[in-house]
Amino acid sequence: MQHLGAASPPGAEKEDGDVQPEGRPILRSGPEVVVGGRHSLAGRAPEEWLKPDLKDLFPGLRLAGHRRVFVVPIQFLADHLEILYDIDVAARAEAEEMGLAFSRIEMFNAMPAFIRALADVVHRELAA
Repeated sequence: MQHLGAASPPGAEKEDGDVQPEGRPILRSGPEVVVGGRHSLAGRAPEEWLKPDLKDLFPGLRLAGHRRVFVVPIQFLADHLEILYDIDVAARAEAEEMGLAFSRIEMFNAMPAFIRALADVVHRELAA
């Protein structure tokens, strides 16, 4: 079983014109949510994250006869806390407790081809 995950911030399902708890309007631009004005968020979000959580999928996968899960966290480009702990430690432990072999893709981090691609985008945008 392959899981493609994309984190959805709290409130991402809201519509244009709705208001964040801070009173800032939400403007939708494509699939992402842009919050008017400067915005920062630290610690736990005041709203619940969109579901299902990766770990909530494991029981159903096991019941369906799957023996392994391959996680592709497409919402992240580099290793950080959510990858190194939430996925690599916590999710792996829960998958293995259910009898699922667990693996995930290697993140781009500082791969030379990825850094070149980012640099190309920056150079192209600066030249425009």
